[in-house]
Amino acid sequence: MLKEFGPSNDGACYVINTGLADFVRKEQPDYLDPTRRGHIVAWTVGSVQYLGKPFGLTATALPGRAWAFLLEKTTDPAMWKADSMLSKREHALPR
Repeated sequence: MLKEFGPSNDGACYVINTGLADFVRKEQPDYLDPTRRGHIVAWTVGSVQYLGKPFGLTATALPGRAWAFLLEKTTDPAMWKADSMLSKREHALPR
């Protein structure tokens, strides 16, 4: 899944809508449904962070959103900050 985001432009930012592990555990256990919806896994932000790092991707939790996370592409480690989501909202890249 993550390698498809690797060729993204530096500074790209995506909201990934998926049932994270805490969402499945605490809010909707029936989210995992391999036969009807095809949902077979529930990610954690940490696991996405680990898997995305070789592709220049970083994952950030969205406060209050257990069903989505932020995925960013950057080659500048200074951009990998927990508050980057908030700063991007106020200071989006012109391109």
